[in-house]
Formats: sequence, structure tokens, C-alpha cells
Amino acid sequence: MTFSSNKHYTKKRHVPKREIMNATRKAKIQSIGRVSQVLLYLLKPTSFLLYALGLLFLLTFSVMRPGSVSITALVTAGISGEDVFDVSKVEGLMLSTRFFCIALTSYFLLMCIFLLRHLKQLLHCFYQGDVFNLTALTHARKAYKINAMIIVSWIILHLLFAIIAMIGKGEFELNYLSSWCIDSVSELISLVISTLLLWAFELGTDLNEEAELTI
Repeated sequence: MTFSSNKHYTKKRHVPKREIMNATRKAKIQSIGRVSQVLLYLLKPTSFLLYALGLLFLLTFSVMRPGSVSITALVTAGISGEDVFDVSKVEGLMLSTRFFCIALTSYFLLMCIFLLRHLKQLLHCFYQGDVFNLTALTHARKAYKINAMIIVSWIILHLLFAIIAMIGKGEFELNYLSSWCIDSVSELISLVISTLLLWAFELGTDLNEEAELTI
């Protein structure tokens, strides 16, 4: 007596590694697009708030009554932790101090406007799925340069303000310099991190272009 058994073997479909990588890449790009969409919505009220505050500061300095507060006195008050607006309201601003405040506020306001503009365009590229390409990289580079200008400008101005305040008071203040050192280190750390991110972005763009050329 013989027994016969039929064994059925199901052969698994071999999925190419490139197909798996493309599926994973597509999922990541979609996730980046969703996050970018949320950030774009958040940037709208942020931009509006920045513009409103900048214009409010410019208007405040423009209409503030004339007085005797010089640039040195205003800087000393700000470095010492006093409320600059209260000092300006009580004693009034000299004409040179008024122009100084308007120029300084306008400079940082314009830098922030350009920075937000390139960030919006960069996020818009991410939202459309254009992650590692020259268009997104161009906006990333411009945003990085503007951010670096803001950081370097603030570090230099903070040091000048500390020196002016010490000259105005006629004595050496260690707290002013220590505050400048702590602020400068934190700003430089953020600049280094953004530099590393930009380098990674540039490397990813180069690799993406090489992969497209080999297809």
C-alpha cells in the first residue's frame, strides 16, 4: 500500500531593494510634506505678529516726545536690565537716539522679513515634495546666510553695548561681559548646528542628483 502526498510550495515574491527604498523614500517625503504644511500655517501668524511688533516699535520711537536721553544712556539702561520704553517715556529721546532706535529696529526687522520669506519658500518646496533639489537648497542657503548675519550682528552689537554702558558708568562691570559671553556662546552654538544642517542638506542634494543621473 503506497501513500502519495502532494506538497505545494508557494514561492515568495522577491522585492527588489530599490523598490523598497523608493517606497520608504516616498513615505518620508509625504511625512515631510505634512509637517511642512503645518509649519507653513504656523508661519502665517508668526509673520503677522513680527510685522505688527516691528511697525509698533517704529511708530513708538517716531512719536516719542523729545528729551534728554542719549544713545549712551539708553544703551546703559538696556544693558542694566531697565525698561527702555519707560526710560524713554519719562525723559524723552534725543534726535540722534531716535534715529539710532529706528535704524536698529528697521535693520533687524528687514533681516527677519527676508529670513521668514526664504523659510516659507523652503517649506513650500518640502510641501510639494521637492526636498533635495537645487531650488530648496538655494532657499536654505539664503536663509542660512541671513540668519548668520543676524547672529553676528547681534553679537557685535551686544559687545558694543556692553562697552558703551561701562564707559557711560565709568566703571568695569563683569556682569555685562559675562552676559555677553553666555549670549554669544549660545548664539554661536545655534549657528554651528545650522551650518551642519546646511552641509547635510548640500550632501543630500548632491547624492540625489548623482542617483538621478545613474537611473
